[in-house]
Amino acid sequence: MIEMDIKVLQLRLYKWLLSIPNRPVHYNKIRLSCIQLYNQCFPDKDAKNAFYLIAFPLMRMGLIEFYGANKYDLAPSVFLSKKKTIIGFNIPESFDEPVNGEGFNYLRLKKNEEVLSKIHDTNIPLREFDLYAILKQVPNIKKIISSNLLDEQMLEMKGFQFLSMKNQWGAVPPDNPVGLYRSKDLVYANRYLKSENEWYKISDQSKNPDAFNMAALYAKILQDESIEVVFNEEKGILEINNFRFPILLERLLFINSILEGTSANYTDRRYLIDYRAMKQLNRILLNKIEYR
Repeated sequence: MIEMDIKVLQLRLYKWLLSIPNRPVHYNKIRLSCIQLYNQCFPDKDAKNAFYLIAFPLMRMGLIEFYGANKYDLAPSVFLSKKKTIIGFNIPESFDEPVNGEGFNYLRLKKNEEVLSKIHDTNIPLREFDLYAILKQVPNIKKIISSNLLDEQMLEMKGFQFLSMKNQWGAVPPDNPVGLYRSKDLVYANRYLKSENEWYKISDQSKNPDAFNMAALYAKILQDESIEVVFNEEKGILEINNFRFPILLERLLFINSILEGTSANYTDRRYLIDYRAMKQLNRILLNKIEYR
């Protein structure tokens, strides 16, 4: 029931963005809208994670995009093609096909000459999608994080907090372990990742909403924890249970699953992926995906 209610709230946020004349919209305005929507549906629950419950899944689906300067908007309209299937994201309702995305403006079509002709008339881009080719170009997570290496050791840590394995900020342990830190007890405090011998500055959410997700995933790897990503070899299905799995990587998995002919329920976070693409994804994540 809660899952269904969240879907309703996601659809309301999506329709709200469609109706706003002045876009893109600042994060604070969207966050406030998410909180208001959440409170309407769950008046007795804490709404502090409303943005992540309502807006984040729409980003994973490729319906909402980050436009810089802490602003978000609907992603540009696009058609993606693989084999005999075409999917469209944020396609105008004027398109002469039923929009079958549970109320969201995305659709799945069988590729044929008639469909290709209709797409051509829209002037909306049509692009081939190859998950393996895309993942092959992505460096591993250690190299991505290393681009934010600080020049000096962190010498002054007064007031710093440490993110525990229970995902709670608190006092820094005496041994200053590897993991995630923030400079003070504030939501917008500077955040850092510590490895064995180096410190990494984590980009602010206003500049990169996926930076903390990437750092949190790498922190799990450094701490030798499970990254909560499991691949079922027999079924070719990848299951993600990590709340902070990178948005852009999961978006690629979602798109690939739809193009492979599945419904790709974005709340289940279970995705079809072939063996070649799976090897590339595991390389990116330093071979930490569990096989079953």
